[in-house]
Amino acid sequence: MGETNPDRMIRLYFGQPGDQRPTKEEVSKFITNEMGLVRGDDKEPQWSKGIGELIQRGMEAEQGLLDSVNHDERERLQELEDKVDNYRAQVQRLKTQLDRQRGEESHLDAADRVHRIEASILEVLCQNEAVGQHAGPRGMNYIELYDIARKTGYEFNTVLQYARTLSRPEGGGHVQLDDYDEKAKATSRDAFETYCEATNIDPDHIRRQNGEL
Repeated sequence: MGETNPDRMIRLYFGQPGDQRPTKEEVSKFITNEMGLVRGDDKEPQWSKGIGELIQRGMEAEQGLLDSVNHDERERLQELEDKVDNYRAQVQRLKTQLDRQRGEESHLDAADRVHRIEASILEVLCQNEAVGQHAGPRGMNYIELYDIARKTGYEFNTVLQYARTLSRPEGGGHVQLDDYDEKAKATSRDAFETYCEATNIDPDHIRRQNGEL
């Protein structure tokens, strides 16, 4: 139920009454002109048409401002998302390149390790040639694979594996194994130097590795 007591209405709109309390006419004028409230047929307060239009325009203007701000924010957000997507694509490309490079380096490292092991075996076998023993299939200059493992520092099974590889034609045929795969010898006096030249390995590095320098 609406308030009808004029004194109560004054207190509602102007606070507690004092020495300069406004008159009822001033309150009525304030309510009608300033607040836009008028009495209808049912004696209930209503928004006047002018105030209603003003409020509507204000709301429309505010909504337009919000729409403009939202539009700008959406454009800015889209720009940021595009930049993020671009950065992600760049990161992915760099990651792919790095993975490929690491794979190539890993492959090169593995190949280099194989070459160093095989060169170390040949270096030991060709040491035997250097002391004047005969090379080739008929020679007696076989060396125990265990001795090769001891001199090179590699495991016996590693020496056996790569000695077998070096004995095959596709492996250069630089090594000959005995019938029991327990001994090996170089098939030529320059097998070590030839292998190092073919694989771009420094012979002195292998000699130092084997403790010869």
